[in-house]
Amino acid sequence: MRAEGLGRPYRTWRILKSVLLPPQAMQFQILRATHFPKRELGVRELPGEAWVAGPYTPIGTTTQPFYRDSTVVDGYRYTYYVQAEGKRGQLSEPSNLVMAPSFAPPVTFHQVRAMVRDLVQRQR
Repeated sequence: MRAEGLGRPYRTWRILKSVLLPPQAMQFQILRATHFPKRELGVRELPGEAWVAGPYTPIGTTTQPFYRDSTVVDGYRYTYYVQAEGKRGQLSEPSNLVMAPSFAPPVTFHQVRAMVRDLVQRQR
């Protein structure tokens, strides 16, 4: 049994997770780690704008293919994973991780279209 395919966060940092539903899953357990900026922890040895992750803790369960985390705080980063739970309480392997807000820059439709056009021109 696998839970995978986590979604992306809303701009308000309210997190929506979606998973590919294993047919035998009864519910999904959501776990989260809070990342703290090094300046808040007073760790000078870390380079640049480093973030330090705390432990993963359960924050909720859902029977739906999504979960909205309404407890996030602006200014922090979070990492999530999901485990599907079967009829007899067995847990799946942890899903892939997702960080919110993402470190990746936003991608526009214009950028995707330009990339596809470039690939077509280079016959790839």
